[in-house]
Amino acid sequence: MNYLFAIAIIIGLLSGNATAMETNPTPPTQTHAMEQHSHTKKKAKLHSNVKEAGPVVNSTKTYDVDIEVTGMVCSFCAHGIQKSFERHPAIDDVHVNLDASSVRLNLKVDQHIQDNDIKTIITDSGYTVGRITRNNKSKATTK
Repeated sequence: MNYLFAIAIIIGLLSGNATAMETNPTPPTQTHAMEQHSHTKKKAKLHSNVKEAGPVVNSTKTYDVDIEVTGMVCSFCAHGIQKSFERHPAIDDVHVNLDASSVRLNLKVDQHIQDNDIKTIITDSGYTVGRITRNNKSKATTK
């Protein structure tokens, strides 16, 4: 390593940059290695403060909402209602059943839609809302 240091000083002298080399006597490769070692010690200290916890339990709440819709008679009607619900940020998926005159909304995890919002979307589309039923699909997973 001293051989490299001597070459670095000679190059510094030849290029007129001797003062920079004299103020930092540690070669760049050795400095980088020391910085990495220091960083590793800090990481080890941080990780030593972390205590083991038990298994992580994630609870997710999702809902399906079934809606009876009166006045929906064609595929154009069904498509219009589907598009209206797809714009709502809480809704993950929309299934319109024209034969049963119903709509099923699959909500995103931990999201909710109010009955008044559902009624507004249906009535603004020109249809009448029947019964609204919520199906809870909550589940807990352990990691």
